[in-house]
Amino acid sequence: MKLRTTQSIVSLLAFLFLIVTSQAQFWSENFETDGEGTRYTTSVSFNDGTSDHFNRTDGSDISNVGGAYSAYNGTYFWAGEDLDD
Repeated sequence: MKLRTTQSIVSLLAFLFLIVTSQAQFWSENFETDGEGTRYTTSVSFNDGTSDHFNRTDGSDISNVGGAYSAYNGTYFWAGEDLDD
């Protein structure tokens, strides 16, 4: 009985491993072109020039107190800082 239980657990773990490693990404959104209203919808974008911003940007029109943004794909990305006022 113990051998059968062990075999069942090993089989289950092998099956779960195959499921986890075989996942495919079916959608990825980049922001190189402005898809506002067609591919996605956001709240109102703004940039008041004093490190308060929420908008699609290439980084050249924002001042970021918290440090440079990283790990984005392409040139454009959505950035936000100091959103609570």
